[in-house]
Amino acid sequence: MMKRTPLTEVQFKQLDITTGWELTDVHAKHWDKIPGLERRDEIVAVLASGCYTETRVLNAIEAVAGMDVLVHESNPRENEPEGNAYHYVIQQTCRKDFPYILTGPFESETRVKHWYEADDLDTYWKEGS
Repeated sequence: MMKRTPLTEVQFKQLDITTGWELTDVHAKHWDKIPGLERRDEIVAVLASGCYTETRVLNAIEAVAGMDVLVHESNPRENEPEGNAYHYVIQQTCRKDFPYILTGPFESETRVKHWYEADDLDTYWKEGS
């Protein structure tokens, strides 16, 4: 179920967004500081990108950032692969106390399919991605 979670500037900075929608591997020590992430105990990677000056429409939301949260499926259904990918979108607001809104999780617009195999993850760490 998709949720909208307000973010402070400090929480948003945990994503370490650079410019030009360059993909960043968010360090594990920051994951618990980002409210709204589902399945925290099963997260294997959080990858984010964004740009303050060039927004993109992600999951029908005008976004300054987006992130894929990759989790290990600890209780798979029959024929379900070992991982699930979730997409989150971050939009900027006019509020000073919560200048961003985190929306998600979505099961679309991730770099890999929602149900992924470990071999699929190379797309995140290939040079030039």
